[in-house]
Amino acid sequence: MAATVIETDCRASAAVRAKLWKNTATTVGGSETTILNKVGVAGFTRFSIQLANTDATDGVVKVYGSIRGAPGSEGGADWVQIGDDITVDSGAMKAISTTPLRFLCVRATGETAALTCYVYGEQG
Repeated sequence: MAATVIETDCRASAAVRAKLWKNTATTVGGSETTILNKVGVAGFTRFSIQLANTDATDGVVKVYGSIRGAPGSEGGADWVQIGDDITVDSGAMKAISTTPLRFLCVRATGETAALTCYVYGEQG
């Protein structure tokens, strides 16, 4: 089961609305596990995704996006992987950026890797 998603409204400036989506740290195993449930991100134009691994085991993360109106299960047929697999070494942090989508989710593997995901979206 995926971690809880916490949403926080932010302001990049007086004129620019932003939002932060974050999961609670999620331990993953050998099979692909959702670490950030699908979140609706329509209306935001830029995204920064940061991934932190607090375990001694490396994790491999896949970021997925969808432009479907109501996509099915995370990582399924309605989703496309954004970029390459991202290896997050033990105790490390990695980041990627992407452009507009309607939905976004993050999935990972890695024997006992403990991953936290932060997604920052900005309108602009």
